[in-house]
Amino acid sequence: MKRITSITQKFLIFVSFFLILAVAGSWLYINSIKILEKYTAATDVLSSIKSDIVALEYAFDIFIIAGDFEKGGTEAVKEKAKVIDREIEQLESLPVTAIFRDNPALAGEYKAFVNEWKLVKEKIMGMGGVISKEEGFLIHNDVDLKTFIITEKIGRLSSFIYD
Repeated sequence: MKRITSITQKFLIFVSFFLILAVAGSWLYINSIKILEKYTAATDVLSSIKSDIVALEYAFDIFIIAGDFEKGGTEAVKEKAKVIDREIEQLESLPVTAIFRDNPALAGEYKAFVNEWKLVKEKIMGMGGVISKEEGFLIHNDVDLKTFIITEKIGRLSSFIYD
């Protein structure tokens, strides 16, 4: 005995199939937007860190050139360093940064970025013991070079996220 499928049943199967496809497509779209928001948050923090490092460089330039280290006025530079430290902690707390640690190609960049920043912060926090302008300029040059390297590493990490 041959079973015959009616036109109504075929139409209902057809509509059900496309309804399932529509729901699956919507679910994938919503999940991709959530992932995009995570990447956007990481890019925003990296961009903020980069701009704050540039501001730190300028403040440190003025600090050394004006001879503020002789007066002991390191608070402004130290405060900018603390702001960058908080932003790096915020970046570490984002789930997207697990990509940096898990990807072998980026793990080195990310670790180098964090380690370079720790060295810069150490130099800045130790500025209270500077006794001569020459010593101040040596520290300034070291910090300036390291901040340049940090901004380049941030640029590479940002470009990876963008890609």
